[in-house]
Amino acid sequence: MFWRGSGSFGGSQAPRAPPGVNLQRREAWNHAGGEGLSRARGVSALAWGDPAQSEVLVGALDRSVSVFSTEKGKFTGGRLCPGGDGAFCGLGVLGSSVVTAVESGLVRVWGEQEAEEVSGGPLQELQAGPGLCRMRQDPARPHVVATGGKENGLKVWDLQQPQEPLFRSKNVRNDWLDLRVPVWDRDLQFLPGSQRIVTCTGHGQVRLYDPSSPQRRPVLDATFGEAPLTALALPAGDTSVVVGSARGDVAVIDLRKGEGGFGGPWGNFGGSRGDLGVLAGFEGDFGESQGDFGGSWGLVSP
Repeated sequence: MFWRGSGSFGGSQAPRAPPGVNLQRREAWNHAGGEGLSRARGVSALAWGDPAQSEVLVGALDRSVSVFSTEKGKFTGGRLCPGGDGAFCGLGVLGSSVVTAVESGLVRVWGEQEAEEVSGGPLQELQAGPGLCRMRQDPARPHVVATGGKENGLKVWDLQQPQEPLFRSKNVRNDWLDLRVPVWDRDLQFLPGSQRIVTCTGHGQVRLYDPSSPQRRPVLDATFGEAPLTALALPAGDTSVVVGSARGDVAVIDLRKGEGGFGGPWGNFGGSRGDLGVLAGFEGDFGESQGDFGGSWGLVSP
């Protein structure tokens, strides 16, 4: 899954994805058309709604979370999730509940709509700190989430016991001028089969953390390119990551060596607004397709 810019929801004609984007023809269209298009309906967060990838959660600027069916090709439900300030920076599913995170750091767990009308509020909440850029769940432990942002270092939380984080990262050591290195985690992912977490930063670093070890600083810290890294995804396996930059570049980084580059078949997905907002890995690879998709975004499955 990739997302560029903001706007209404679209998808691809590949398997498990609704019509909306044709990569061969470089065509895109909105599923919410006509009067349904507005700035308030601009999309700020996406997440799969189930393991089968038959549903997509779409978080909008008006604080609504809608459910899009990839099998029916239409929206099938939704609800409002207020509280905190800023746009959504993370969505998730915990059983029948929805997990949301906003830029002010408020992470909430929402029950089914009917239950909310009775209880009058979320089932659970925690404060992850201001300047939040991303919240993601551990696929192996859905009740565990990781958060990070601008001057808001990586933390790992248990949504069932949210009083204190399970893990709180420590900033890297001062640079060669003995100056503090600024913190700006833009995206993160849990590596499968372990508790390790990989992050990318607005200062071009890719970092690997291991909460199972006594070390709170990253066990891998490498810098790539000159542009801010804004999105991160996991291809098949656990030895590499895919990162996207503010210029629209996409690259593969080898976590075993801390090496990689912005070249090869991945190319550039830039345009007038080049930064990539969300990347997501799939079974298999992305293939050789590349190009400029303007201000559109969508879902892609090989």
